[in-house]
Amino acid sequence: LAGGGGGFRGATRHLRGPKPVPHAFPPISILKPLCGLDDALEENLLCFLELDYPRYEVVLGVKDQHDSAFPLALRLTRKFPWRFRLALQRSTPGHNPKVNQLVTLAAVAKHDILVISDSNARVGPGYLSEMAALFEDPGVGCVTNPVVGFGERRWGSLLDNLHMSSTVGPGMIGAKLFAGQDL
Repeated sequence: LAGGGGGFRGATRHLRGPKPVPHAFPPISILKPLCGLDDALEENLLCFLELDYPRYEVVLGVKDQHDSAFPLALRLTRKFPWRFRLALQRSTPGHNPKVNQLVTLAAVAKHDILVISDSNARVGPGYLSEMAALFEDPGVGCVTNPVVGFGERRWGSLLDNLHMSSTVGPGMIGAKLFAGQDL
């Protein structure tokens, strides 16, 4: 995909293709591990209120009440209790802080289908419907989405977005288009 605009052409072809539509709408738990105040964190979280999916929850996780994301997470769970729940990390089973949070989030999730969504992710209204449609295939056990970065205000965000937009996203799309391999 690299060079000569192949990544752009592949991404455009992928995005113009038909979106999968689910026949059923199983309930979904979205796990959102938080760590500090990312650029545009509130806007990133609020987009999860606008999903066109009938039954889902968003479980926000923080390591503890001292995390700078805690006040925002608490405010959102109080303002939108039908959509957001807050979970404080219960244990430290491993060395990876994000995985440690995910262990707690998975334990408190209400639904069997778990969607892991980073704090810097912003999605469109059809996000969960597309995932649910892909899970209808009995051979599918894990689904991921092509990613693109935007809106960076810090060097870390810029580098993360550059990596995701130029390497990870096109690689996922290329695997599907050229090798017929879903990731």
